[in-house]
Amino acid sequence: MIMRVRRVVTGHDAEGRSVIVSDATATNVKEMASMPGLALTDLWETRAAPASNAGNADAAERRSSRSAPGTRRTAARATR
Repeated sequence: MIMRVRRVVTGHDAEGRSVIVSDATATNVKEMASMPGLALTDLWETRAAPASNAGNADAAERRSSRSAPGTRRTAARATR
């Protein structure tokens, strides 16, 4: 069984104060069929550099891919 990762996403409200946008189990998980027991979880992603912090859109809410431009932070978890 793959260990799930907790992901907390922060943002800013209309007054510029920090707020929690979401606090949940990360959903962007790719289990590796070629390596049983290994899964990759995308924790964050940017689509350009420098990254924009405008709005509360979650760039990591997409199908996992290793070929998209930008940056991402991926956590690898193994069950063994």
